[in-house]
Amino acid sequence: MSKKGQLTLYIIIGIIVLLIIGFTIYILTQEKGKDIEPEIPKIQAVSSELKPISDFITECVKKTGINGLNLLGSQGGYIDTSKLSYNSQDPTAKASNAILFSQEGSLVVPYWHYMSSDNKCEESQTCEFKTQRPFVYKTQGNPSFEDQLNKYINQNLKSCLRGFDELKEKGFDVAEKGNVETETIITKDAVYFKVNYPLEIRIGEKTLTIKQYLSEINLKLKDVYEAATIITNYAASYKPFEMLSNHLIDYFSGLSSSNLPPTYESRIGASNL
Repeated sequence: MSKKGQLTLYIIIGIIVLLIIGFTIYILTQEKGKDIEPEIPKIQAVSSELKPISDFITECVKKTGINGLNLLGSQGGYIDTSKLSYNSQDPTAKASNAILFSQEGSLVVPYWHYMSSDNKCEESQTCEFKTQRPFVYKTQGNPSFEDQLNKYINQNLKSCLRGFDELKEKGFDVAEKGNVETETIITKDAVYFKVNYPLEIRIGEKTLTIKQYLSEINLKLKDVYEAATIITNYAASYKPFEMLSNHLIDYFSGLSSSNLPPTYESRIGASNL
């Protein structure tokens, strides 16, 4: 076969391989989306008489949800970090699965990838690695974003409502008829909080009931999570920070007293070492 014919054959094989890889990625992506993409929640519309109550509570749901999302974002995916363990004196201690971000503060951030084995573990031994990375969906396991947000809103919504004082000033008599129960739904483009909180409302001689509220936060939380996961996996596999540290040590080290101690270096005929 001529070189020209061989080149053509390689090109054809290359195109076929690329098509197979692309088709496989497409199928896997489509199947993944079908499996976990939840439906956008809906609730029944309320009457004009109940709209002020619905709007007031929905706004409090949104504010409380944003507070919970801010905690998730600043604390590595955890609203409550009390069950994480850390050593403020030695962040690499074996029992630590989180780090105190600042000695002066109280911000605790979990390790998304860390060695759970003793620090003396060598390459010849089996070093164990774990992660405290949470899940996105409640169905995937615990802890998850959805479950944590559910609990946070259940526990903190009433702090925003302030005993319905604002509604009472407008002439509404509000009575609780049940507890706050939240369902968080995280989709590709937004986070939804569907809250069930039955109330009895008296307006003059009328008695009405309302129980469902829906708030939407335009936040691509899943995309943020996946980006952070990619960064974590890359750092775990290729160790860019370790490589950078080694390069900096090599660059600033040397036999001179003004340099960092070198990992290795020799000088022939040195007389003042």
